Amino acid sequence: MVRWLTFDCYGTLVDWRTGIAQGIEAVAPGQSARLLPLYYRQEAAVQAEG
Repeated sequence: MVRWLTFDCYGTLVDWRTGIAQGIEAVAPGQSARLLPLYYRQEAAVQAEG
């Protein structure tokens, strides 16, 4: 018998929030606190489109 254990490591092992914040800071210094919520809303809308 073969048994498998899997898990989604993106978000568990990968700190993607910090990466996105750093990317925003690179192009818009001091604006990540204002822009991150906008990014999250847009990301959710795109994912909802399927």
